[in-house]
Amino acid sequence: TQSVAELTVGCLLTLIRDVPRVDNLMHVGKWEKTTGHLLKDMKVLLIGYGRIGKRVARILDAIGAKILIYDPFISDNDIPDTIKKIELTDGLRMADVISLHSSGEDLILGEKEFGLMKPGVYILNVARGGLIHEDILENALISGKVAGAWLDTFQEEPYHGKLSNYDQVILTPHIGSYT
Repeated sequence: TQSVAELTVGCLLTLIRDVPRVDNLMHVGKWEKTTGHLLKDMKVLLIGYGRIGKRVARILDAIGAKILIYDPFISDNDIPDTIKKIELTDGLRMADVISLHSSGEDLILGEKEFGLMKPGVYILNVARGGLIHEDILENALISGKVAGAWLDTFQEEPYHGKLSNYDQVILTPHIGSYT
């Protein structure tokens, strides 16, 4: 639980500060400063509020992010006052970051859901590969709807897909718990 939560927050910070791109520039001798985003006050939608979702929420809350959760199996009594339980459609419209921590294999982020998201959202998936439609994610990256993504799980593993062509996408080989 702790290792997955730490990697999730680490990759989120890496994305919102544009570290992969500026690192690549530095490696080819280019000095280019960019302005990133603060995680403090960002609205983070956690889809799934089990062990890992709760741990991620605790870390993000300590940083000052605004935590929204969608989990139809969690009662309102199980949620701290600093966290807001929300319907998925409302959360998708409001979120600056969407992080998947749910179980199951059913698609959660498809064409309809990407259509609800605001431009410039960040997507994280450490849960299951089939929860995000990868082709629709690619289209959202091209259009700018999604500013960046981190995926640790994929529909087919090992992964050799098109998302590896995008600098604003961090891909890890299903290593969330590998510590």
